[in-house]
Amino acid sequence: METEGKSCPVSGNKVNENVVRFIAALVAALTTLAVSNQAIWLSGFLALDFGLRGFIAPRFSPLRFIACQFNALVQLPPKLVDEAPKRFAAKIGFFVVGIIVLLQVFDFQVAAFILGSVLVLLAGLEAILAFCVGCVLYQQLQQLKIGNRRLVVGK
Repeated sequence: METEGKSCPVSGNKVNENVVRFIAALVAALTTLAVSNQAIWLSGFLALDFGLRGFIAPRFSPLRFIACQFNALVQLPPKLVDEAPKRFAAKIGFFVVGIIVLLQVFDFQVAAFILGSVLVLLAGLEAILAFCVGCVLYQQLQQLKIGNRRLVVGK
């Protein structure tokens, strides 16, 4: 991800932003269904999918598979972006949906709905505007790491 004059460290791996945006649209839709219908199983599925994309291997993600099929169908030209911020965002998503699952299991449906609504908003920003809040957090953390290294080296 690049902003004016700054870019985050790259992992070397690239992903198609069109696929990522469609995954975000699926996440927004499924999260809406999961929290509005109190469907713990659907929240669990979302946690699994986020876990696969963030911690294991994105290629095993069912939502990524669907998004790749859709992308091939509509034949949008690929827009490659660094994978590392997107995986970081998926890790955050895993923890957020994990909390939603726990809230649903313990019957805190209002809290699950509120947290789910936040996730829908963030996924919607990615899907509609290609604005990834997790990626911005990733960039800020990388800048802090680089700044801390400079402080240690500068001693």
